[in-house]
Amino acid sequence: MLFQTSQGRGNKSVHVAPHRLYLLWKLVAYVQQLAMLFTPITELNPQKINVVIRVRVIRKWEFRGATNDGPLRHINLILADEQGTAIHAEIPAALAIEKGSLIQIDIVYEIRHFRVMPSRGYFKPVHNNLMIQFTLYTQAKVVNDPPHIFPIYIYNLTSFEKVEENVDNRNYLIDVIGMLTQIGAPHVAGYNNSSIVRDIFIKDISDASLKITLWGDQASGFSIDNVCNESNNKPIVIMFVGCLAKQFKGQSYLSSTTATTWYFNPNIPEAQEYYINHKGLNAPPLYHDSYKITNGGFQLAPNAENLRLKPPVDTAAHHVAVQT
Repeated sequence: MLFQTSQGRGNKSVHVAPHRLYLLWKLVAYVQQLAMLFTPITELNPQKINVVIRVRVIRKWEFRGATNDGPLRHINLILADEQGTAIHAEIPAALAIEKGSLIQIDIVYEIRHFRVMPSRGYFKPVHNNLMIQFTLYTQAKVVNDPPHIFPIYIYNLTSFEKVEENVDNRNYLIDVIGMLTQIGAPHVAGYNNSSIVRDIFIKDISDASLKITLWGDQASGFSIDNVCNESNNKPIVIMFVGCLAKQFKGQSYLSSTTATTWYFNPNIPEAQEYYINHKGLNAPPLYHDSYKITNGGFQLAPNAENLRLKPPVDTAAHHVAVQT
């Protein structure tokens, strides 16, 4: 096939082999087909039916009530499409075994036959006014060899100085990032000392400090063993997502929820400043606290153990399979 092109003042005929033209046509058709097959999250609305989304599962957790010890109420998912837009999804308890067990973190799926509805007005894990609810007819098909353009992290960072103004803000959960400086020992607290608690301390780029209190399995399971070794002593940057801002005795802090997840040394732009500023420097002393009971409360024991930090890996995530 001949195509007429212009070069300067003259014309030139270019021959394109039929098989190459056919391949080009197939590629264009494929791209157009994908655009028609998958609806971006930004274009979802409750009135649109029979849409298909192609999304990566960023996070997954269970909700068992405010105290996290009741029967399963629903499974929660954070989904993100190729444009980086996120949406919260719920799988009702009645479908947990059939649907929930098939959905895994970090896997890309084509999802269809779901319900789009307004998001709940409290404890939103992402900034989206809509959410997805799985139904009996919802289908999720694994995408093999998906393009490498889906986000790994979904977050909306809050600076340390704005944590206080978010105390008791029930609209959105809070995400923060900082350098790990202290790991408290797990201890019991709450009504009748029925809950396991651990305090984690981080500091921002200005050296302001912030406490994050972990509860239950999160408290007992927090560990840096997988991101460090004895041969090096580099700082660890950590991002917490899905927290609530609270205050105790005039001090603001973050408290974990069942939606909380943390990422060690995340590969995100906001972490680069920490890596650059602390390149070649040793980590600050990291204390693993020992607690003792004094006058009915927990106090830091004088023999707190000084732990050495070890080298961070590029990315490592802790996923808590348990939201507010």
